[in-house]
Amino acid sequence: MSAPAASGDDGLLESLLSVLGRLDIEPNKLVGITTDGESGSMSFLWRLMSDHLGRGLLTFWCCAHRSDLAVEQIIRNVLELKVWKVNVISVATYFRTSKTDSKNCLTYMPVCKEVSSFAQHFCELINAVLFNRDACIQIWKSFAETGSKSEKAEATGFLRTWKGDTLQSWLTSVLGDIF
Repeated sequence: MSAPAASGDDGLLESLLSVLGRLDIEPNKLVGITTDGESGSMSFLWRLMSDHLGRGLLTFWCCAHRSDLAVEQIIRNVLELKVWKVNVISVATYFRTSKTDSKNCLTYMPVCKEVSSFAQHFCELINAVLFNRDACIQIWKSFAETGSKSEKAEATGFLRTWKGDTLQSWLTSVLGDIF
């Protein structure tokens, strides 16, 4: 895919029409368009396409992106959910920044979902944390027993948060289904 020859409005429209062409979609057959709702660009792209076609289109703000914003608002306003989110993200951060990376999960589980990179959507991170939870607990147990003083402290904190039927585990399971 090459960059559009034009820039600005014309370049954006050229890019969109190019993608539609590669997908064998005739622009004049479009009845609607859905975008991610990025500030300003949503109505801008809708207007560009409508102007190009010479008629209106049904326009929608992507439901997944819209619900992500609603969930973020809920999490910002409920203290328990703020703490829960920090704890979920801390698992990915731990494996991304510590000596132990997600490959060590394979020692404890034959299949392991990647948790070392930021998830495009929080749901993917929740699923990875839940899927890898048992392996993570085994790794943290190992560090709590044989690690350096700081590794033991960090591992013990993770075990308190994630081992057994903790509020963190319960919230992650339930909210993973909701979000």
